[in-house]
Amino acid sequence: GIIMFTQVITERKLAEERIRRSLREKEALLKEIHHRVKNNLQIVSTLLDLQSDYTQDRQALEMFQESRSRVKSMAFIHERLYRSQDLARVNFAEYFRQLADDLYRAYKMSSDEIVLDVEVDVPPLPIDIAIPCGLLLNELISNCLKHAFKDTNEGRIRVALYRGDDDTIILTVADDGVGFPKDLDFRKTKSLGMQLVNTLVEQLHGEIELATNGGTAITVTFPDKLPTVTGVLP
Repeated sequence: GIIMFTQVITERKLAEERIRRSLREKEALLKEIHHRVKNNLQIVSTLLDLQSDYTQDRQALEMFQESRSRVKSMAFIHERLYRSQDLARVNFAEYFRQLADDLYRAYKMSSDEIVLDVEVDVPPLPIDIAIPCGLLLNELISNCLKHAFKDTNEGRIRVALYRGDDDTIILTVADDGVGFPKDLDFRKTKSLGMQLVNTLVEQLHGEIELATNGGTAITVTFPDKLPTVTGVLP
């Protein structure tokens, strides 16, 4: 009886050790994947930067800059995941600081002149929400920096990301700049940035609202968990 009991305990310990070893191997593999994705995205960003040196056209240069910012916003997500203990969720407070610093540098803006107020009060977000949410932040803040303060060197941008009611997350990006053009339908504009914003909101199964009262405020509300897609590929 004692020998049998000892054998069962030994087998259980061996099984637990195999499980722990398997988890460590999977974590190492996942870290390596995030690291490689981040590096590949940085290569794409560098290629766009190098390609932009071959044109003097202002519109083309802006397109290259916007594309670089979009690629970097995704690369930052994978960098945060690679450095994190949690390989599936992103600490958005840390991520946002990195994204905002990069955008201010890209648009040659000073945070002393265009003040950025940030309120992030959400738990770490899963990657399927973090990537479209990061791209949304990139587009909305870029839009503020590009258009809201054309006639002034002073202003304020407010970003809030927090939990709403009924298991929702609310993202608001507001500025006190010139305001969104009143004759422009932001849901049907030809602007690539706003088209991308609307597409990302759909991807998040969210809703978007725009207010223009002393500036522009865009609010996006989306569920904190995306529906699971099931089915067999054709």
